[in-house]
Amino acid sequence: MNLWDWITSTTSVDSILTTFGLGALAFLFARDLIITKGQHIRRVEDLIKHHEREMAEKEARIGEMRESRDGWKEAARIERERADRVVAALGEIAETEEHVLHVLQSLDRALPTPVGGAHDPA
Repeated sequence: MNLWDWITSTTSVDSILTTFGLGALAFLFARDLIITKGQHIRRVEDLIKHHEREMAEKEARIGEMRESRDGWKEAARIERERADRVVAALGEIAETEEHVLHVLQSLDRALPTPVGGAHDPA
């Protein structure tokens, strides 16, 4: 009896296919062509850590931008208040100068014009 006769007489087609299938599966696992979830996690662990660092950096930068934005808002509010006070003060000065002009015009009308003064047309 040769090897081929012995294999065909002692095994069935089902067991041969099962053996080839398990052998192929073992070959794929051995070559890392099929990997488990644990193997995948170990392979991409550095990528996961990198992603976590990037997300932490993003959150830190967003926090810094918010602080900066709040500072600029506060500066703009102070600037607006200062400008409003200046405008109010200028309004009061304009009103005071209007009253002074009225007093000076009244004095010009009420007082006689001096002869030989700067206002003398002759």
